[in-house]
Amino acid sequence: GLWVFNGPQNLFVRLCASADASGENVVRFSFSDTRYEIENTAGYAVWLKLVRVNHEMTGYFSTDGAVWSRVGEPINVTTLNIEQTQFNNFTGNRLGLYVKDNHADFDLFIYRDAYTPILAECPANQFGTLRRIIRGGGTVLDNIGDGDWALYAGVEFGHPKYPKSPVKFQATASCAGSGGMIEVWLDSIDTGRKIAECAIGNTGDLNTFQTFSSPVEPVSGRHDVYLRFRGTESDRLFQLQWFVFLTASDTLSGVDGPSPSHLPQRMTLEPNYPNPFNPETRISYFLPKESEIRLVVCDALGREIATLVQGTQPAGRHTAVFDGSRLGSGMYLCILEAGDSRAVRKMMLMK
Repeated sequence: GLWVFNGPQNLFVRLCASADASGENVVRFSFSDTRYEIENTAGYAVWLKLVRVNHEMTGYFSTDGAVWSRVGEPINVTTLNIEQTQFNNFTGNRLGLYVKDNHADFDLFIYRDAYTPILAECPANQFGTLRRIIRGGGTVLDNIGDGDWALYAGVEFGHPKYPKSPVKFQATASCAGSGGMIEVWLDSIDTGRKIAECAIGNTGDLNTFQTFSSPVEPVSGRHDVYLRFRGTESDRLFQLQWFVFLTASDTLSGVDGPSPSHLPQRMTLEPNYPNPFNPETRISYFLPKESEIRLVVCDALGREIATLVQGTQPAGRHTAVFDGSRLGSGMYLCILEAGDSRAVRKMMLMK
């Protein structure tokens, strides 16, 4: 299978094809004390995919690399990122292939899939841009000006064992001005190959995100993707949250925005972390579309004691911080409401 681990190799995320206690074939997704298993319906030839969005990881498996099934729920892996002196304080976490007590043949390893949404906030290199936390806790690539660029390394577009080719480039962005253009280059700016130009228009304000798209020239193989930004605004052109490439089948099936295969299709409220906590904890949640929301904290009797978020938020993943320094130990309820949807999580404050 696949695994991601810290320097001392005492914390690791694993996604693997294995067998349960009764010998039945399963796909297992685990981290620390959290473990999910589902029946392996793919047989001996199985596709595995790990998707990371900041501190959350999600595991998937597939029979063909096109249609994916999620293994359990997303797992918060924040503790994996704690700095380990002489280890990941200079190398970061590591990832690779995983085999134990058996023989396995690996046919293909993809570091970054062109057809899984890519967070714009985390380029391998950049010029002129900044990572910024937006209202509600989401993150974007910001401070984008004319001529600035961002590099996303090792993007896989297609392989003999992964026969795909893009027909469309899609970006999720917000803009309060006249907008600009995203040029998509392969391997190098100017001396490489430009495969797309995507115009970004005004979305009303910087907190309102919309999806913009453009045709893309056929491409295959693994490439470094450079996004070069063009525009006439003297200040920021726009903010960029996600980008993704779509195949012809994605287009025909109506896939839209950064929510194809690995993002939740409904509102989700994740377990807070840490839990128990003292005095602060982080609460992450996902909105499948722009929504009017309320995120509140109540005591065990249901009395509201704090409003963390109230207002309209764009689609995507958001994080809020709850500070219980003025409260007593005990159980509290975190409640997320968006339209007709409502979700509740229990939180334990221990002092």
